[in-house]
Amino acid sequence: MNPRALRGATGLTLGLSAIEEGDERFRPAASLAGQWGDEWWTQLQIYGRRQKPASQTTYLLGGGRSYGIFGSKNLMARVGLALASESTTIARSDGDDKATNTNVGLYLGLSYQSSSRVYLTIDWGSAVFPAGLSLIFLSTARKQNITAGVGWHL
Repeated sequence: MNPRALRGATGLTLGLSAIEEGDERFRPAASLAGQWGDEWWTQLQIYGRRQKPASQTTYLLGGGRSYGIFGSKNLMARVGLALASESTTIARSDGDDKATNTNVGLYLGLSYQSSSRVYLTIDWGSAVFPAGLSLIFLSTARKQNITAGVGWHL
């Protein structure tokens, strides 16, 4: 298919991410992303860890608008909102302790996407969360991600 015919097409991407939460250690994550036209995008990343007796699961949802940079149709700057939801459980003999941390912030990033029906993407992004908006406590104020994925235009 001609790459020009794909401009403005809806796309779906599956990928793998590495998430860093301010401690300079990257954690593996699964990524699902979508795009609508040339401008709008959304991305969901899911990751967690288990260290007995504690387990943590994090959902990071971002979405916003893409802008072509340096005159390129493939290299884009991304600006939008991010929503993080972290759930921590500590297993104890007298009952589990559970805490959920939800926060809204700003998402900034760069993305490269090849021009074909089945395409490759490489994304770097950072979600910045203001301290104090969390309902329970703010465990991290930033989540940085690097994602590689394979997608297809629908």
